[in-house]
Amino acid sequence: MHTFDEIDTRRQRLGLTQKELCGKADVHESTYSRYCGRDAAGSPTPRILRKLDAAVREIAQERGIVFVDDKTGEVRQ
Repeated sequence: MHTFDEIDTRRQRLGLTQKELCGKADVHESTYSRYCGRDAAGSPTPRILRKLDAAVREIAQERGIVFVDDKTGEVRQ
């Protein structure tokens, strides 16, 4: 499972808004934004991370995108 920062990097690389990812992951947008930025409030629960990670993977797969580097989020099609 990826960290929240890795998931957020992948979200950005896929060109997704927080709202789009949250809708796919069935996670409330305010929950997601709580962990973003310099004023982040800790880390999401493992359950939330699993849901977000699965949604990012599913969207990438639908688009035919393969993540090459887990740290940078570099992608190729």
